[in-house]
Amino acid sequence: MNKQLIFLYLVSFSFLFSQKLHWPTNTSKSFSSNFGEYRDGRFHMGIDIKTNAAIGKEIFAVEDGYIHRMRSEYTGYGKSLYQTTISGHEVVYAHLESFTPLMEKVWRLQQTKRMSYIVDAHFSSREFQVKKGDVIASMKEKKVLHFQIRKSRNPIDPEK
Repeated sequence: MNKQLIFLYLVSFSFLFSQKLHWPTNTSKSFSSNFGEYRDGRFHMGIDIKTNAAIGKEIFAVEDGYIHRMRSEYTGYGKSLYQTTISGHEVVYAHLESFTPLMEKVWRLQQTKRMSYIVDAHFSSREFQVKKGDVIASMKEKKVLHFQIRKSRNPIDPEK
């Protein structure tokens, strides 16, 4: 009985959550990698959305919330943003070309401060608030948008 209730709750939650999201880009709804796919000795815990070689195309906030983290690194996600949503999820947008003009200025200031390309900056809920559908970044050409949703630090399938 308990397992049935938990299953019903998870299915209902997944359905309700997926109905609220704004798709993160208008370039494609095709994937080059699926959630949970096994590769390079690990599981891929997001989806990779094809860019169709569209440089500079917009990335949108999928839900109301705020940007709580900005990163740039030479490997891994490259340039990335982390959003906390009003529903309590963390959304990761990675392999970005650039941030919004204001965020780009903050990123460059962080680089100058650190004297490094590598940035890992954290922000409060008051600093970079976003609404569902707001432009938050742009895509790289011939790359994918890595898109991940986490609940309590655990990745969940964005398609469900």
